[in-house]
Amino acid sequence: MENKVSKILYYLSFVLGVALVLSIFVQIFSISKYNNTPHTVKGTDIDDKVSVVISGRSGDSASWPKSNLGLEGRIYDATFHNGTPDIVSSWELRIDIVRDCYISQFWNGDVEIHQNVEDPEREEVVQTLNLASYDVNNMELDYMIDGPDLMIPLKKGDYMIYHPSTEFNESPLGANSDVSVGFIVYYRRFMEFPDYNIDYYYQKNVIQGPMFIISVVLAFALLLTISMNISASYIYKKAAKEMELRKSGISCMMGLYAAIYIIDVKKNSIESVGEMEDIVDRPKNASAEEQLDYIFKTDPEEQYRSSLIKYSKLDSLKEELKEKGRVVIEYKSINHGWFRIRFMAMDKDSRSVNRILLTVHDIDDEKQELDKARHKVELIESESKEKRESMEGIFKEAQAPVNSILDLNARIMEKAQDTEIRDLSGEIKRIGESFVYLMNNTLDYSYIESGKMEIVPEEYSFKNMIDEVVEKGRSIASAKNVEFITDISSDIPDRLIGDAFRLKQVLLNLIKALSREIKDGNITLRIYGSLKDDDKVHMLFSVKEKGYDEVVSDEEMEMFISKGIVSLMGAELKSALIGDGCDYYFELEQDVVKN
Repeated sequence: MENKVSKILYYLSFVLGVALVLSIFVQIFSISKYNNTPHTVKGTDIDDKVSVVISGRSGDSASWPKSNLGLEGRIYDATFHNGTPDIVSSWELRIDIVRDCYISQFWNGDVEIHQNVEDPEREEVVQTLNLASYDVNNMELDYMIDGPDLMIPLKKGDYMIYHPSTEFNESPLGANSDVSVGFIVYYRRFMEFPDYNIDYYYQKNVIQGPMFIISVVLAFALLLTISMNISASYIYKKAAKEMELRKSGISCMMGLYAAIYIIDVKKNSIESVGEMEDIVDRPKNASAEEQLDYIFKTDPEEQYRSSLIKYSKLDSLKEELKEKGRVVIEYKSINHGWFRIRFMAMDKDSRSVNRILLTVHDIDDEKQELDKARHKVELIESESKEKRESMEGIFKEAQAPVNSILDLNARIMEKAQDTEIRDLSGEIKRIGESFVYLMNNTLDYSYIESGKMEIVPEEYSFKNMIDEVVEKGRSIASAKNVEFITDISSDIPDRLIGDAFRLKQVLLNLIKALSREIKDGNITLRIYGSLKDDDKVHMLFSVKEKGYDEVVSDEEMEMFISKGIVSLMGAELKSALIGDGCDYYFELEQDVVKN
């Protein structure tokens, strides 16, 4: 059991470790992909989550006319709204020019100006500068100075890209927040900006998202499994050491006897060969029968006397010795503790026993040691039961986080659009279900071993049960590239009474155990039935494999559980080598539900 549990826990640790690595990889990959995916929002987009609006200010302070040039000027505000729970790590505002104008100011960041974009006679000029702080000597763009104002001419097709200032907290942009930037434009005709957009990136850290929660749960489950493995190893090593005492026992081979007598049957006399003083009190001048009768009536405690008195009659004693050769009896003395006496035929012929050797062995110390050993055995069995129940409790508690992982993973599979994430999520689902399967089998193994498993008969649909077995069995076989064949009698009544859950478990365990062994071949599920007295159906269940010519060991967990369940159902799981495969089968009667 120790070896099996250690293997199970090692496998669980490996599975959880793989799942944890996969979840961390998925988390890092998904966060990295999310943070590096560009997003764009246009002025025409209507979205409550993310939007950008450019609007001109109103009022006298918003107008900046230049009468000498025949130009009107206005302040425009570009407002970027982030209504998501994520941070916008970086963003850029692009404004396309649809009519000739002059850009004068743009605060607070740098603006990248593209001039002569659609002018076939001139080469495009691009320059990035801060319009609040510039040096005209470094200007590459066409420009003019009017009073204190720098004015850069732009034509249809030209565009500007605004780079937000980190110094003025324009970037990054926090969750559920806005940022506005202003700029001044001069024009001859009223100016609007219908074509503009913001390119931006979101930012998440690695401790956000459902995969981080899954990773934490997997890490906890992994630590729990490792702790269980360490605890189980310690528990079983300690139990093994104590069990050595139980196996070895305490056997006192005393070389000396308390007393040795030779009984002459014909003379009805008893002669001492050697006896320890004050051990056995007897009337030495009486006959052998009288001395034995006296000893057996006065020395043993009351509860042992009736079983000893009969051996004081030599005729009865010699007949028993003639048949058996020796008689061994143990009893507790009133004054001296435990004795073991042996009657042995010293010489006998085919008709009678002539002399009897009687030995009296003081086994009081041995009995006390045996009582101590028995007590230790009881303690060990009690501790083993407690430890087993503790292990069962740990496995039951481990089911909750695993089920949570599978639930979270199912939600990810429902919402994830990325194929790679869905594939990885599917792998987590497969590993998690294997984990649950192993935990359930381990619990069943423990229940069978401790005698706590029960069969619960109730009404069920034979067809529904078998359909589920066939579906899952075909999936198990397919995963191992093994052909799955069914041969199921069609005249078995549908409504039966039995433990359908355990019956299904036996069949799937056999399919799983056999599919693990064969590489090329097939597995055949056969079920035949015949009615008996209209209220019972006698069924034969068989799982036969072709491609593996050895019987699967009973030490395999699935086989152990299957045999235990079938035995609890009052049947016997048998196996037979047939050709190049093996057939596992059992016969079972089920009550038929009457309409």
